[in-house]
Amino acid sequence: MADDLRFVLTIVAALGCGLVGGIFFGFSAFIMKALARLGAGQGIAAMQSINVAVINPWFLSVFLGTGAACLVLGGWSLWEWSRPGTICVASGSVLYLVGTFVVTIACNVPWNDRLAGVEPASPAGAPLWAQYVNSWTRWNHSADGGGPGGGGVADDGAMPVREWRTRLTDLLWFPGELGCRFGATPNDYWVRGPIWPRWIRSEP
Repeated sequence: MADDLRFVLTIVAALGCGLVGGIFFGFSAFIMKALARLGAGQGIAAMQSINVAVINPWFLSVFLGTGAACLVLGGWSLWEWSRPGTICVASGSVLYLVGTFVVTIACNVPWNDRLAGVEPASPAGAPLWAQYVNSWTRWNHSADGGGPGGGGVADDGAMPVREWRTRLTDLLWFPGELGCRFGATPNDYWVRGPIWPRWIRSEP
């Protein structure tokens, strides 16, 4: 049971790190460059709109959920330090928690708050915008590296490739065994395979 739960949590954390890293990469690679080409007033207004729109359940569930998964995995790694791959999982968790989560909260969010308090067309807007683009983007580079870095390292430490394939098959194949247990025949489905992890389903 514990192994399956740890595996699922590692998959969730790795995917979350990749998603968050991809979002931050977009800002580092082209979004901030595009905004910097606009006039200060337009750039401020656009970024203020982005900072409001990003507070939504989709982004927050991935950003905060990945942080929670990494926190649990980090504590789990300390508990099972001698387990193969634990160092990779712990390192990946720390990379995301420190390099992405903490940097974003401690460095990027305060800049967002400063930008939210200025009128786009005000005289104070232009100098603040110039500082914002440079400093915010620099911190975003760091946060961007923590996401995929954490996901890649945690992913690598989860388990050997052969066991990956076995677990994924065990978790995701749908819907053969479940349907058969409720009276359907295997011919009713495209795929006959297990749907639940070993610690949930009952073996015949």
